[in-house]
Amino acid sequence: MAICGVNDEMVEGARMFKEGLIEHGILKRAKEKNQTIDATLEHEFQELDLMLNTVNRIDDPNIKELILGLTHEAKATYNLIQKHGIQNYKTTVNEIVSMYKAMDVQFYGPLEGKLENMDKFMDWISQYAKNTKL
Repeated sequence: MAICGVNDEMVEGARMFKEGLIEHGILKRAKEKNQTIDATLEHEFQELDLMLNTVNRIDDPNIKELILGLTHEAKATYNLIQKHGIQNYKTTVNEIVSMYKAMDVQFYGPLEGKLENMDKFMDWISQYAKNTKL
């Protein structure tokens, strides 16, 4: 992919990160605060939106991009978990990382070296997501 390709360690890292977001950021916090999952998710969404609205206070553009990436990653993960149900979070995470692996195969297969085909790659990703449980 445009980010350098995906290997098993990267996929496992993405899986662990996403499961950590759910297990620590939602399940554990909901239990600790004696809140519902929905209330905890709503609080997380509010915090993530606040981060996105204030990230421009970070001077270093590289650090800003890192924080934006993590914030968007967390928010999208929480949205998909909310869409498919917290009880299905492991399945949802598996679908996400499977998509990452499939993206790698597609990008380094038919599209490798053809950056002018990035539109086709984005269309392929969109179709892949529609055809899965995402």
